[in-house]
Amino acid sequence: MQRRLRTLTVGDEQYVPMYGGEAVLSEGRVVGRLRSCAYGFTVRRNLAYSYLPSDMKPGAQVEVEVFGRMIPATVTHDAVLTKRAQLAS
Repeated sequence: MQRRLRTLTVGDEQYVPMYGGEAVLSEGRVVGRLRSCAYGFTVRRNLAYSYLPSDMKPGAQVEVEVFGRMIPATVTHDAVLTKRAQLAS
């Protein structure tokens, strides 16, 4: 199976304590693990990187298991910007 490094937005605007290594699930099946994660203050979202199957494109819905809780996540484009930052560039 080919994999690609993808960016995820995890949860909503509330900070979620993630440290890396958390399971990423699609349809109840583990498809990857978080490699790096942090809170993106300009976009007010938890951001994470994970190697996922290459057919998982931006917009795909997944879940991240954080301390036993399933947190919804979305595969997104690599450059995560606010609307204001996109207009300024």
